[in-house]
Amino acid sequence: MAKRDFKTIKLGPDEYVVYVALNDGREVVLDKESMDFLLRIGLSSNWSANSGDIVTTSGRLSSNRHVCVARVITDAGPNVQVRYRDKNPLNLRLSNLYLASGHATKRDRLYV
Repeated sequence: MAKRDFKTIKLGPDEYVVYVALNDGREVVLDKESMDFLLRIGLSSNWSANSGDIVTTSGRLSSNRHVCVARVITDAGPNVQVRYRDKNPLNLRLSNLYLASGHATKRDRLYV
């Protein structure tokens, strides 16, 4: 699989965000620190959005071969759900993500 293009934008003296292109022309935004972490742990940057706009990518150790990028960023575990303050699942900035009780069955970070 080809890696998606991404670009880093400086917002302020010490604030950077990264935009990752999806195959449908839309972009995902996240903090540079999160992107650096994801690349360091070996997460593929070949991202796509499912029918609910949840951003996923391949997970080498996942039985269904996909992991949710927001769950990897937040290290959400079983029975925990990632929510989006602005209701936009393409906004993966840490300030937009929060955890709530849910019905997830796995810690996606373990399947990268």
